[in-house]
Amino acid sequence: MREQRLTERIRFWAKAPPGQRRAKTDPRQLEDSIRRHLSLILNTRRGNVPIAQDYGIPDLTDFLYSYGGTLGELERSLRETVRKYEPRLKSAKVSFDKHEGSDPTVLRFQISGEIAVENEDIQVSFHSHIGNNRKIEIR
Repeated sequence: MREQRLTERIRFWAKAPPGQRRAKTDPRQLEDSIRRHLSLILNTRRGNVPIAQDYGIPDLTDFLYSYGGTLGELERSLRETVRKYEPRLKSAKVSFDKHEGSDPTVLRFQISGEIAVENEDIQVSFHSHIGNNRKIEIR
């Protein structure tokens, strides 16, 4: 159960009969939970969550075009947000994928780090892209 966020655990406990709670961490479930949470974080615009004004990412159009932000600054902003709001992903790194010949209107990036499972750190990597609709998809 530790691999899930609190709200996921509450939903599970409400649905599952007693005795079906696992004692061991399921690495696949942990990775899926982190992926879902990263998707939530990265599809939330800063300033839209009253309890934490820095939760989410800056509006990409404003950041890159209006304020003259660079991809390096955006990368750093994403990394800081992921490190702060997804602590289950240790040593989180964000790097942009600069494929030659790919669609210039789509930003691709990778989020990687380690997750702790039963006294072992497992390397994980999530591939993301921001499409024309500004929605971030994470695989």
